[in-house]
Amino acid sequence: MAVCLLFGLSSSAFAQWKISGLKVSSGQDAISSGIAGTVQFQNGHGAGEFVVQSEQAWFLYGPTWEKGALSGQLAGSFGHFQESPWVGPYLYLDWKIEALWSIAGSAPSIFVLEWPAFFAWEPRDWDDDVPNPESIFIGNFTMAGVNVGPMGFSVGRLDFLDDPLNWLYGASYTLRLGGQTALISSATWNSNAAKWMLLMGASWKPSS
Repeated sequence: MAVCLLFGLSSSAFAQWKISGLKVSSGQDAISSGIAGTVQFQNGHGAGEFVVQSEQAWFLYGPTWEKGALSGQLAGSFGHFQESPWVGPYLYLDWKIEALWSIAGSAPSIFVLEWPAFFAWEPRDWDDDVPNPESIFIGNFTMAGVNVGPMGFSVGRLDFLDDPLNWLYGASYTLRLGGQTALISSATWNSNAAKWMLLMGASWKPSS
């Protein structure tokens, strides 16, 4: 399914790409570990990103849409994690609550993310004698949350291979530095490891 979403588009969908954002970070969150770099891009047909981290990398692309206060993206993605290639669909929905109030010049929003990944084989740290509960190697990440001005709050659910189900509770803060540059930070509680995961970084977006 993800391959069809990603490559079934006409060749014109990949024309006239332009960079829509850059991000560098260090630390950990629900899907990031170590030093990471992200390039975001878009064209008239959709948007995507290319992410490189110490033990994984991925490419994501798909159409975006906006109807009133609701926006979203349905994309295909592929990458590798600890030398194991994977592929999976990606769904993101965001609903701006403009009728309630506005903080820091932007309406609060509620978002939902669903992102399963199908692995060719078990990644290095999971290549053990523990049986996988599914007949295929799959990891699934679900997240829901709310963004209020520069702050974000989220609850994630990570069902990854033979790991116990992991609930991830996070908070983030974005500090605008002027222009299109910002500092980003987050703290995520890892229920399985019983510890906080901290991440800091910086982001940049071109002038519109």
